[in-house]
Amino acid sequence: MIGGPARSGRSTALITVAGSLLEGGSDLVVVTPRPSPLRHLAGTPGVLGVLTGTPTEQDVYGLTDQALGPVAVIVDDAELLVDAPCAPAFEAVLREGRDGQRALVVGGTTAEMINGYRGFIVEARKTKSGVLINPEHPMEGDLLGIKPPRSAVGPMPKGRGLLVLRGSYLPVQVPHPNP
Repeated sequence: MIGGPARSGRSTALITVAGSLLEGGSDLVVVTPRPSPLRHLAGTPGVLGVLTGTPTEQDVYGLTDQALGPVAVIVDDAELLVDAPCAPAFEAVLREGRDGQRALVVGGTTAEMINGYRGFIVEARKTKSGVLINPEHPMEGDLLGIKPPRSAVGPMPKGRGLLVLRGSYLPVQVPHPNP
């Protein structure tokens, strides 16, 4: 999970994750309901497809089923797709990821992702792992199951936040990917 306020560097963090996954040999399926820099990944070797708008469950499966090895579905602005037709496919990727070579990486507005009570975002939160970018309030740590220190809350440069791994955290600065 990658959570943060608008224009905090969430999409940049997702691009960084995407690059790392591609370098590690994973194929990617990218989903962007709104304009996003992740759309520029279309045509990149290893990117099976970039779905825009509100894709269907079959759109997601059609691309993930093309993978011959590990595959990750990366969703920007995930909070916009909680009730979308593709949401069951995201939940299936999470379930299959526990036993197979599949992963779901979601990014979105922290406040909106905290307030959900059902769906793939709630399931993804259970991992208690991700990046909390520029938290504006201590309660935003609930997204990943932590209570951030006071020094990590408030205005920060873009891309600065906390890397959270199952309840432990450390400060990070998300690098800006090469153009």
